[in-house]
Amino acid sequence: MRAISMQDNLGTEAEGSRMKHNEADAELDSSLGSSAEQTPRMNVLPGIAEQENSLRVHAEQVLQKEDSRSLEASPDNSFTEMKNLLHELRVHQIELEMQNEELKRAREEIEDSRSRYFDLYEMAPTGYFTLNDNGVILEANLTAAGLLGTVRSDLIGRPFSRFIPREDQDLYYSLRRKLLESSEPQNCELQVMKKDGSVLWVCLAALLRQNAENLPVCRIMATDITLRRLSEEALQESETRHKAMIANISDVIGIIGCDGIIRYKSSNVEKYFGWRPEELVGADYRVIVHPDDQELVQTAFLSILTTPGTEKMIEFRYRCKDGICRAIRLSAMNLLHDPAIGGMLVNYHDISAQKRAEAELRDAKEAAEAANDAQRQFLANMSHEIRTPMNGYMGMLQLMEQTQLTDEQKEYVRISKVSTNALLVIINDILDFAKLKAGKMGLEKRLFSLKPLVDDVVSLFRISAAKTGVSIEVCLAEDIPATLSGDPFRLRQVLSNLIGNAVKFTNAGWIRVSAGLSDAVGDQKIKLSFLVEDTGIGIPEDRWHTLFRMFSQADDSDTRKYGGTGLGLAISKGLVEMMNGEIWLQKKEGAGSCFRFTVVLDEDSSAGGMEKQSVSNCGAQKITMKRNLLLAEDDEMSIKLMQYYARRVGWNLTLAENGKVAADLLLQNRYDAILMDVQMPGVDGLTATRMIRKVEEPMNRHTPIIAMTAYAMRSDRERCLNAGMDDYLPKPLNMEDLFAAVEKWCSRRQA
Repeated sequence: MRAISMQDNLGTEAEGSRMKHNEADAELDSSLGSSAEQTPRMNVLPGIAEQENSLRVHAEQVLQKEDSRSLEASPDNSFTEMKNLLHELRVHQIELEMQNEELKRAREEIEDSRSRYFDLYEMAPTGYFTLNDNGVILEANLTAAGLLGTVRSDLIGRPFSRFIPREDQDLYYSLRRKLLESSEPQNCELQVMKKDGSVLWVCLAALLRQNAENLPVCRIMATDITLRRLSEEALQESETRHKAMIANISDVIGIIGCDGIIRYKSSNVEKYFGWRPEELVGADYRVIVHPDDQELVQTAFLSILTTPGTEKMIEFRYRCKDGICRAIRLSAMNLLHDPAIGGMLVNYHDISAQKRAEAELRDAKEAAEAANDAQRQFLANMSHEIRTPMNGYMGMLQLMEQTQLTDEQKEYVRISKVSTNALLVIINDILDFAKLKAGKMGLEKRLFSLKPLVDDVVSLFRISAAKTGVSIEVCLAEDIPATLSGDPFRLRQVLSNLIGNAVKFTNAGWIRVSAGLSDAVGDQKIKLSFLVEDTGIGIPEDRWHTLFRMFSQADDSDTRKYGGTGLGLAISKGLVEMMNGEIWLQKKEGAGSCFRFTVVLDEDSSAGGMEKQSVSNCGAQKITMKRNLLLAEDDEMSIKLMQYYARRVGWNLTLAENGKVAADLLLQNRYDAILMDVQMPGVDGLTATRMIRKVEEPMNRHTPIIAMTAYAMRSDRERCLNAGMDDYLPKPLNMEDLFAAVEKWCSRRQA
């Protein structure tokens, strides 16, 4: 039974081996692509097949009879022989299984390679087309279809030329002709049309091959180069534009190496300097530099080359081909780190016209300044020549007013004083105009109170306004600080101009002067806002834009009723702007006009007293002390006036006809003060003052010197004080101011 069992097992194994062998043969036939009838089975061990069949048949018979002894009694095969045959069969089975495994692996590798090939073919970044000899598309990969914006089925069977724009058809047919004639690979770049009508640039690489039927086919590889072509076109356009710009700009571009050799010159160098680029490239840079400027340029170049990235700008004279030199501003940058430059990038900018314009502007400026100085000097001289006789005239009127006069004589004196004051206002306006125009106007800084200042100004016009039935009202805000710091004289001048105009153009009604705090500006500074309003004739709106111009008047016709120089508002505007404010005409309903202006002043926080700005009250006091004074004056009228003043108050007056005499007298005598005219023959007052201070210094003496001059500009006052004078009184002199100044300085000296 054991033998039968073993036999059964062997028979089962043999049958399994046979089945597996048949399956392996079938798989092999399938992998090779042929049927079992077409491909003969491989006989691995010759002679084994027949024994295998015989053994298999006998084993089946034994299994059917289930008689183990029949196996032992087999006349043809002993048990041992059968066992050997089964063993050989087993070995053969194993070999077949191994060969089957190898065939399976080979098939899998072939399938994997085939899959990879088709993946690469279909998904390649290049479009592949196969065309027959008539140019009809036979095959195309997915990339080719995507390139043309369509599906593969729309490509197969269509001529490739249908996807070529008309303007590139000749190029495509030329490529095919060359390919067929020479059988050599051909390349070209042309445009193809997508399904939506848009075009793109491709590079075609064409090869001639034969198919399985030995027919010629054309294999085309199409690579999208649209971005490259667009970049090239943009670059070409940029280069063209760059060249055009360089050719047309006024600057010349160049490159200079470390050895000083010119490596590059832009083409426009011939246009501006006469040199052709090839004449300069390879030459030393000094050929274009004026000999006197070569050291300057060389120093600058050395400085630039020693520091990478440095940029420097210099000006020198560029020598043109015709020998003429032009003024050049050169900008040079160290670009040694850039291999494309390898030296200095230089930019030559022709500034010859600019230099000529600067020279012309400088000459014009100097001429304008000279004319301005001449004008200022002329006005100053005219002021001096007018003020000197006016000093005597007004002084005599003041003296006459203090004598016993009849009512008729008093009226004559009053009219004369009004006329001289009006003339003095005109002279002062002209001087202020000259000072503003020349930028010589300055501001003083003193402590003052606003209310007395406004009241003083209004009082000057109240009588003349009352004669026409016009009232003047004053309204000052209560929150205005009691003490302010600024220039009260200039503020008074602005108010006087505005109130004076209001009185002039108002025949009935009222004039209102208001002031209050405006926006705070910090740092103990305040902004005051003033309003001067009237019910007068008003100003036509079409004249508003000219109100603050020099010599401009609201009524400039030949039949104008109201006089004036037309400088008051222009001067007021200049003064207000100097005080960091602004002035304008405010729209007013009904008749009349309304002027508003602002000024910025300092708020005085000290609790001390305030310096008095008006000395007229001091002069009103009776002078009781005798003063020993030295008068340096050459004008006869002014001398007589001062002698009258001296007799009136009891001064002892010594006369010196020029500065030299005054200095000599001071060495011989002691004086309480010196009244010094500025313009005198021989030695003028300024020179005499310097001589006196130099003489007094070693003696530890200081005699007060009060300037009395018809030069009334601010610069004149500063010149006097800088020369060593102690005070300054402009002519025509006010008698009260003169008395106050003398008492002030004499009292200080005694103290």
